[in-house]
Amino acid sequence: MWALAYDGNENEFDQVHVAGIKIAGHDYRTEDTAQVQRDGLRFGSDYADPGDIVIALSVNSGAQLGDAEARRIVRERATAFTALWDAPLLRSQPGLVAELHADELGVFEGRPRGVEWDWSRYAAGFLPGRARWVRSSAVSYIVGSDGEVWHEQTVGMVPAQIGGLVAPLVAPLTTAAESSRARTFTVGGDSPAWGIYTVTGPLAPGARVELTGRWSAHLNRVLAYDEVIQIDTRPGQRLMTVNESPRNVLLPSGARMSEMSMNPGVNEIALRGTSIDGTARLSVRWRDTRGS
Repeated sequence: MWALAYDGNENEFDQVHVAGIKIAGHDYRTEDTAQVQRDGLRFGSDYADPGDIVIALSVNSGAQLGDAEARRIVRERATAFTALWDAPLLRSQPGLVAELHADELGVFEGRPRGVEWDWSRYAAGFLPGRARWVRSSAVSYIVGSDGEVWHEQTVGMVPAQIGGLVAPLVAPLTTAAESSRARTFTVGGDSPAWGIYTVTGPLAPGARVELTGRWSAHLNRVLAYDEVIQIDTRPGQRLMTVNESPRNVLLPSGARMSEMSMNPGVNEIALRGTSIDGTARLSVRWRDTRGS
């Protein structure tokens, strides 16, 4: 299936045929500088942008019709696809990313950026063209046999044990003991997956999100019962929010978002900390990833 999906809507290419696809390699931005009064360059840091995807299209009338009717159908279908690919709602929302569902090639995140039709080859019942897709990252996601792309795992916390104060006393004082509950799950694909981690309160100071044996991310804030942290680690979309407002929620002493990947195979996720009533939750959503 070929489709453009964003903002909860999935629009299939049901009247446009995909004749071919070209996926460009990385485009590098460099900080190289020419050496003063010397031959050669002094190399700086390099940054890799994912190459664009160009899709070869064709529109057909799909029936034995008269020339005028065949041309009308082709024009209507090309016009409809152009309006879909222009995506005014998508363009008007900074940060919003769409998905290109590219059949057996998987799913690519990014935005549609222009479609051209070759009117020089326009004929009764036929029109070729091409559309450009700008990727937000070089990652491609695998579609499961059931058509699903997203996977999810949730882990809670056992209620904290309440007891007396134990010396030596360290501020802030609490009579609740730290607790945790871990859960295993399997990541597919052949490349590390990047998760969206959601933490729901209440949580006392010092809580941690951990991938056992890999990394530990330390939260820098207390969470009330009605507060939700989201940490989106996907390349090109990395963002931390509290109740959907951008906030820094991680301490520098723990893992950074760029380190919070999950390798293919069995993983174990845990939420560690103190939650008086034991209702704090951690969920991770991810998509199995194909190697670049």
